[in-house]
Amino acid sequence: MSNDKFFELVLDLIFNGKGGVGKTTIAAHLHEWLRYHGLSHLLLDVDDNKSLSRLCAQAQPHALKGKVEITEDGVKVTRDVVTKEGVESLLHRVLDAEIVLGDTPANVTAEFAQLFAAAQFRESFEAMRARLTFILVITSTDTVAAEEARRLVAAVKRDASYVVILNERLGSDFTGYHNSPTHDVLQSLGAPEIRFPAIPARIQRDLDANKLTLPQYVGRWWELHQTNAREAFRATLSAQEATTALKKAFQSFNDIAEALLPTAAAAKLEPIEGEKLKGFCLARWLEHRNLAVGAVPAGTPTTKTTTAKQAAGTGN
Repeated sequence: MSNDKFFELVLDLIFNGKGGVGKTTIAAHLHEWLRYHGLSHLLLDVDDNKSLSRLCAQAQPHALKGKVEITEDGVKVTRDVVTKEGVESLLHRVLDAEIVLGDTPANVTAEFAQLFAAAQFRESFEAMRARLTFILVITSTDTVAAEEARRLVAAVKRDASYVVILNERLGSDFTGYHNSPTHDVLQSLGAPEIRFPAIPARIQRDLDANKLTLPQYVGRWWELHQTNAREAFRATLSAQEATTALKKAFQSFNDIAEALLPTAAAAKLEPIEGEKLKGFCLARWLEHRNLAVGAVPAGTPTTKTTTAKQAAGTGN
């Protein structure tokens, strides 16, 4: 599916059939990036473990599983399993918003392959001025993750577009991936490639323990300046390292905006700017904190969102 057309609807699916590559972290930060730019979107948590929902209150569940009768040890039983019809229902979510972002589970490559073997979706997507993009997450040491990405591309082919995110959480040397058949195939399809920066381990532990994203972590530090300057001072190094990682991630997403957003919205994106980022992070922390205690008081700063058409100046 070509990137040189005009698209009004996008369905971006963070994908790798291998678990543990950081899909949910990247989904959460793509969500934050869209909010930074004020772009209204639908965030889908497609994984059974609902990790994204615990990290992002705005995530909505979407189930891929359906009840199927199978035979086990000669006995017919009903199980909830992923089906190609369930996968097809996920593709239909492109109709629900101008921008739909989904975090998919592991171990579903075969079901996606079955669906695309049964039906080709390219013409239907293009007739709606819509685009399906698989955001393929690769880590530096995981050859299985690269092979899972190759299997998906072999099945879907040009029915979708592709973006590669090299997640540096396990290291920054991707020589193995760059020498692999997966890389060659994706290069031939014109897939853009960016890096998601490594987050220092002590910061990642805090994010995991408190179910925070980088903007919320940085925003907590900015609020600390107002309430406990000494503690804020002690946390300066960590907060600035987190800010650096956040800026790098957001700028990398900006660099591939044409592959992720409706065409008009991508053309209107602003650069990542320090004061705006500070205000955004503080607003995101206050929102998270207030949701955690069960209420958002009147006057709490929030991030304004617009539709992609409004952001591009083409809609109301």
